[in-house]
Amino acid sequence: MEIVTTLSIMEKAVALMQADLFKAIPTDEVALIAAKTSEVWFEAGEMLEGETTSFYFIIEGEVEQIRDGVTVRRAPAGTGFGLFGLVGIGEAGVMETKFMTGTRAIALSQEAYSETVADHPAFALAFVRGIAGSIRNMTETIWTLEKKIYDLEAGETGSPSSV
Repeated sequence: MEIVTTLSIMEKAVALMQADLFKAIPTDEVALIAAKTSEVWFEAGEMLEGETTSFYFIIEGEVEQIRDGVTVRRAPAGTGFGLFGLVGIGEAGVMETKFMTGTRAIALSQEAYSETVADHPAFALAFVRGIAGSIRNMTETIWTLEKKIYDLEAGETGSPSSV
């Protein structure tokens, strides 16, 4: 990982506002966070071992997140990873991140996040709303997948098994 500087604070704020986590946060609050971020570059093939303590918003490139040798998620540009570590609930050693291409990202450290939450309670509330929105989206995806499984099982056997 290499720290690079190609984006201004405002450009980083605009990029972060594309992430679901930051969409509910007022622009001036996102600019406060953007001022505390770093822009980083990862080479293709580079790996992050274990859970990170930073949130990374991918500006360009793509990563794979791997657990127990199995790819569990691909994260393209416009998405992020590292939320659990950012808020201090990650488990070290359970996830690896492989950079599939050269990847430029905005990194928000746990320390910068904690300082911002302490100094700006409105940011904390808006961030929680962003997390809740992400959870809602994931839940809806799970429901959709469960329905597809239910429908497939019903079509194969005439009656679905419990999902």
